[in-house]
Formats: sequence, C-alpha cells, structure tokens
Amino acid sequence: MKHFYSGWCKAISVCTFIFGCHTLTAQNNLGIGTASPSASAKLDVSSTTQGLLTPRMTQAQRNAISSPATGLLIYQTDNTPGFYFYNGAWTALSGSGGSSSSNILYSELAAQFTVSTSSPTYSNVVSLTLEANKTYRITGMIYGQRAGGTNAPMTVRYTYSGNATTTFGVSYSGSLIPGTVFNSTGTHDLEAAGFGNSATATVGIRYTADLIIKTTTGGTFTIQTARTTTNTTLDFIVREGSFLMATPI
Repeated sequence: MKHFYSGWCKAISVCTFIFGCHTLTAQNNLGIGTASPSASAKLDVSSTTQGLLTPRMTQAQRNAISSPATGLLIYQTDNTPGFYFYNGAWTALSGSGGSSSSNILYSELAAQFTVSTSSPTYSNVVSLTLEANKTYRITGMIYGQRAGGTNAPMTVRYTYSGNATTTFGVSYSGSLIPGTVFNSTGTHDLEAAGFGNSATATVGIRYTADLIIKTTTGGTFTIQTARTTTNTTLDFIVREGSFLMATPI
C-alpha cells in the first residue's frame, strides 16, 4: 500500500509540473507560455524575453542526417551559415546564409592549408549551398604561394552535388574553359583545359572564378585545387581569405 501511495504521489507531481508549464487544449494543440494557443497551430510558443532555438550543426553534420524529412529545419554554423530546410535538397531560407538585403551567398577560407596531393586527388577550398531552379553569377579568388623554394604547378576545378549547367563554359584569364554541365566528380579543370598556373614565392591571386550557373536541383558548389598531375613533389599553400560569392540573377 505504501508503494502504491508513493507511486501515485509521483504521478500527480509529474502531471502538475507538465500542466504548470504547458497548456494542452481540447482541440489537441499545445501552448507554451500561453493559456490560449491559436487554433490554427499545433504548437503555440509565446514569450517576450526568449526565442525558439532550432538544432545547430555544421554542413557535414547536416549532410549526414539519414533520410531527412521534407520540411526539416536546421541552423548551419559553417560554410555560409544560416537556416536551411530540406525539400529534396538542403536549401537556404530566403535571406539566410547570405546578405539579408540581396541574398548574396558568401564563403571564405578561415585558415591556410598546404596542398600536398596531385591531380586527381583534390582539396576543397570553399563551398556554397545553392538553391534549386535558380541562376547565379559566381565569383571568387584563390590566394596562394609555394610551400618550398621552387614554384609549384597547380590546377583548379569545380564540383556541384546537384544538377546544374552553364551556357558555354567558365572563363579563365580572358579565355573560355568549355563544358556546359557541372557534376560531383569535377568539371572545368584548369590543367585538363591546357592552362598553366603556378604558386610562386609571394602571396598572390592564383585563380579567379567568374561563371554563370543554372541549377535544377539544390546542392553544394565547391572550388577545389591540387598539384598538377606532373607535379608530384612541389607543395603549395592556399591562403586564408580565398573566397566564393554567388549572386542570384
């Protein structure tokens, strides 16, 4: 009898706590901070001193979510931070992940790193998350310098995890690198197109990005770099401040 009484008291205490904090109405919706939640809302949160905090995670952690439900919402803390929702692909909310006035997307390399692998093994420099069914002008720069005493031949390419195209190709130093389709395995490779570039002793602009991309599905756009296929020993450094910027057109 004593055990029954104790258990009953605990149950009453739990219920008192729950209903003291929340209001569950007859129409089966929940109010937090309000005794009269809106009939149109399943959950009505009211406060003048606190906000609603969504799950926060990195882009890698977001992409690792298994079978995300349509409408799932998170706040991404790196690589163009902002609110993202899932609708077949992760998409930035309008005004999030970029300038609130123009929706410009921007991503910048925070710390330098050394590239010690040769094509076809590439290193990511910076990435942007693009929305589906949009046209962007993407610009950017890679700053770098050689790691040793000899100039280091290098190459650059793009990857896109969704589906996207461009009209003719991408520009490089006033020339055109042809190719109308972007993919996740790498396109518009500098070395493959017959262009030469090397990292020298002083920090300089090693690559300038300027292209138009038309997306049909959302995805991650990345600029990558590596030593050229013939350069197997000369490393180079990608410097902080290297960036990508995407402007919706």
